[in-house]
Amino acid sequence: MRSRGVSYWVWGDALSLLEKMERLHMQFSRCYADNQPCWEPPADAVETESEVILYVALPGVSAATISVVFQPDGVTVSGLRRFPAAQSMRIHRIEIPYGKFERHIPLAMLFLEPVTQELEDGCLVLRFRKVG
Repeated sequence: MRSRGVSYWVWGDALSLLEKMERLHMQFSRCYADNQPCWEPPADAVETESEVILYVALPGVSAATISVVFQPDGVTVSGLRRFPAAQSMRIHRIEIPYGKFERHIPLAMLFLEPVTQELEDGCLVLRFRKVG
């Protein structure tokens, strides 16, 4: 009975590893096969009496790869987080999303005026002044 418990444990670990490999395969093949964004960064929006501040979490993303587009219905932030590993490295764990990203944040731009955008402490910080 004891050996049967070990075989179930080994089988369970093998299935878990296969599932993780499948998720990684899907993540990378989806990103690079059709050249579409494959992840969305988390974002927070806070409001004061005079402004709206948008925080987009982008740790490890170079400022040179970030694009911000203002549209009447909101803001779209897009860019690329490059995979840091060289070909000679062995990968033990990948949980951080890599590749192209895009996030549209709905905002009433009719009443907001972009003031500043800066990358600080791994977050893109967009400040909007309220108008009207």
